[in-house]
Amino acid sequence: MSLALLLLLISSAQATHFYGTVMTYYPKNTDANGSVKVVLRYKLGFHTCSGQTWTCHSGDCGNQTVLTKTVDQESSGPWCQTEGIMTRQVPSNAPFQLLVPSNCQREFNLLAFDPDGDEVRCRYGDVTLSECATCTPPTVLNLSSSCTLSFSPTLSSNEGAYVVQLVMEDFPRQTLTLTQTNGSQTTVTTNTAISKIPLQFAVRVGPAAPSCTEGLYLPLFLSPTPANRAQLYTRVNQVLQINISVVAANVSTFQLLVSGPYNVIRNTSETGQYTLKWTPSENKDGESHPICFVVQAVSNNSVRYHSELRCVIVNVGNDNNHPVYNQLFNNYTSYHPCHKYNNQYPNNYATTKQSATSYYTSNQRLKP
Repeated sequence: MSLALLLLLISSAQATHFYGTVMTYYPKNTDANGSVKVVLRYKLGFHTCSGQTWTCHSGDCGNQTVLTKTVDQESSGPWCQTEGIMTRQVPSNAPFQLLVPSNCQREFNLLAFDPDGDEVRCRYGDVTLSECATCTPPTVLNLSSSCTLSFSPTLSSNEGAYVVQLVMEDFPRQTLTLTQTNGSQTTVTTNTAISKIPLQFAVRVGPAAPSCTEGLYLPLFLSPTPANRAQLYTRVNQVLQINISVVAANVSTFQLLVSGPYNVIRNTSETGQYTLKWTPSENKDGESHPICFVVQAVSNNSVRYHSELRCVIVNVGNDNNHPVYNQLFNNYTSYHPCHKYNNQYPNNYATTKQSATSYYTSNQRLKP
């Protein structure tokens, strides 16, 4: 099981060059000798687009191949995000600047998604578990277990960067028995984390805005921009298109900042109107990929304001056995109970399932 999550990397952290990072992983296949192929993807925010490396500090991390590409870079500031893809053969026995005005209430609904349907919870790092260095939570932020980070208005004297060190964990929704590759079994309850991923970034509190109403200085997303945490579906080698619309009446300069696969293509049709296109390759089959974006507005006096953070999950599949198809079908039968009776599917199950998948994929969206 794995967590598929992403947070747009946020402002400058403690170091002068490092802006934040997040890593996801996908176990692929297990060989006869017990070794496991794992694909690790990371987003790294840095002051330049130069490549960075990862080092295995303990245990046997296996052999690896690495590919790095540039995702996005800020035209008016020293920020660049790169995506790295590490493929490791593990033997038997892994954002850009997000600003908030000091006088405005804001909430960051972090994208936490598990393709197995496990419950994802967030907490601050624990120094006794070596999950962080100085683990004192920022005084201007509050974190909920549902992964919402809340900022409340504060004094101008509190403006600056605040480092956040979180851990995201997935918990089963019922007691499970996990079987390891060597045949041993472990029982996991609903209060036992199956896996965890550290997430470290910083939130920058900027100058007060003339108004906290979205659509004036703070960019406001309009339809057809997808909702935060929406789930989209696309097939391998099929183009997925995401349309984004935003408005801010008192500013005229906008920039769309994107965090996601390095080969996402963006187009601007007019001010505040953007299109993202992504075509997943064969090696993305069966994976779930996050794409996050924020729009930066720059006022006449060069003060920057950010929209809310929005992230979507793109589920990639080539056939109806993709986990998302099963979820689509379950939702479809809940809306059409005649298709399911006493937990027994009718003889036209395959046809009904195709109807469900056709219905939802034609809209390319599953409500979160």
